[in-house]
Amino acid sequence: MNNTQTQQEYRREYSKEYQKANPEQTKLSKAKWREENRKYTREYAKNYYKNNKKKYTERYEAEKEEMTQKSKDYHNTPNGKRRHTISYWKTKRKIECDDFNKLYDTFQNSTVCNKCEKPYGERGDRSGIYKSLSLVYGTNRVDCISCFRCMNRSKTIAKNNIYKSALNINV
Repeated sequence: MNNTQTQQEYRREYSKEYQKANPEQTKLSKAKWREENRKYTREYAKNYYKNNKKKYTERYEAEKEEMTQKSKDYHNTPNGKRRHTISYWKTKRKIECDDFNKLYDTFQNSTVCNKCEKPYGERGDRSGIYKSLSLVYGTNRVDCISCFRCMNRSKTIAKNNIYKSALNINV
């Protein structure tokens, strides 16, 4: 028994040394094993979670407030605001664009309306002159960055033109 323990210890040590000396090969072989044994690894993970559910919930409860605070702090950073805005454009407004980062930078650096050329006000000042992405009516492509008033005017004009053309009225 002592002899087998020594062999096991030797193999373990040799394996550790080999992994340190060849990290790329080790990474590839582990990835290959996981791919070949995907069903087993998923089943193992499910069983491990079932057996250690209490530990997971305790850890989650302990770290919940800290993670929430970190998330709030991140959302107030420039990178957090950028990611949130771009995500909103993609998911809620379904905007189509090739380069969202460039669009965001252009949006942030815009100081006057592209249509009426008035400087933007602050949101909530009830002037209606704050930044907004104006889309081509009926599509999700960006037309320009304009103030809220110009965006609504262009929407109304586009709707009226479509309505008149449907009724065969000269526009």
